[in-house]
Amino acid sequence: MNRPPGHAPAAPPPWWWVLDPRVSLRARAALLAAAAGAALTTLGATLATSALERELTARTGALLEATAQQLGDRLDQTVTEHLRVLRTGAALRVVRAPGAPAEKRQALLDLLDPQPELAWLALADAQGRITAATALFPEGADVALQAWFRGAREQAFASDPRETPALPPRANREEALDGPPRSLELAVPVADTDGNPAGVLAAGLRWDWTRDALRAALPEPLRRTRIGATVYAEAGTVLLDAEASGWSQPPALPALPEGRRWRGQFLEAATDGAGYLSAFARSRGFRDHRGLGWVTIARQPLAEALAPARTLGRQVAAAGITLTLLGAGAAWLAAGRVSRRLRSVGAAADRIRGGDVLATLPGTGGEEEVDQMCQAVGRLVETLRPPPDLSPPAAPPPRPPRTGFHV
Repeated sequence: MNRPPGHAPAAPPPWWWVLDPRVSLRARAALLAAAAGAALTTLGATLATSALERELTARTGALLEATAQQLGDRLDQTVTEHLRVLRTGAALRVVRAPGAPAEKRQALLDLLDPQPELAWLALADAQGRITAATALFPEGADVALQAWFRGAREQAFASDPRETPALPPRANREEALDGPPRSLELAVPVADTDGNPAGVLAAGLRWDWTRDALRAALPEPLRRTRIGATVYAEAGTVLLDAEASGWSQPPALPALPEGRRWRGQFLEAATDGAGYLSAFARSRGFRDHRGLGWVTIARQPLAEALAPARTLGRQVAAAGITLTLLGAGAAWLAAGRVSRRLRSVGAAADRIRGGDVLATLPGTGGEEEVDQMCQAVGRLVETLRPPPDLSPPAAPPPRPPRTGFHV
């Protein structure tokens, strides 16, 4: 086959051209499929994670709020119950009547015996002198300067827990939480038989009963998810901590919403860099007890609370990456089929251009765009191809006459 001058065959492309999206249809299709898959994976993982985070925040926040409220109510109810015991004792005739210290002491012992949370009982007269006591205060001691005496001359009194090194032990009673023994001082006014102020009846409420309150509010399943609770005094002092959220020291009391909101939930950033999903409940008191102004906060580390959402995000991302790779591979194969057909058309066109009059474009009868393009180009080539020469062949030239003789 003769080629026109200046039309040498093109040099074959380097092997890596198929990976260059600038010149390779397959590489471009696979790259676009991968980019689209990555964008959809990122969007899907982000949306799924955000939706589940909102759901988890709402549900866990409600759980924390209920936990804080339950613990705070349990504390208020226990204080109220023991104030009621003191009111019952203050209403006894032997307590209200003058004199008879031995009978008063026995009445206090009888009142103390069925109350394992109470450490001591003491009865002071109107001048602040102990007239009968079970422990801690000797009879005749002056307690006029004690906070419980000054606070309970007209109404019930309850203090924050305080260290009480001389707190008498109780038989068959598990001792207090870690650290020195603490107790709350409770007191109610006492009136004589005529209704006049006659003194104050006080009690020491052991602080170790809060262990039972913590167990009730924070059962083991909640502790395993690192949900903890901390009770703060009105001034921000830590009164009680469940030590279940992973901190070595309870976080300081955070700023809470002002106003009449007595409970709520919020995101808390601790000074150690950890974040918490937290809920608070302010002390509301119970019945005629107005509460001590305590604040109970239940917390769970944010990483723990939102762990399911992040796990879902990783799972969505892994599934998206797998589908992206499969999609890119499918696009590579599909584009390769089209690319091979286009290259065959180009090769046939080069042969025709080089003078191969017998070369034809690859025929196809499909309905796809590439098929229609190949058919159109084939018709164009056939139209431009010069028609074959159908004239009869020329007669051979006459033979020259023979001359001479041949032997």
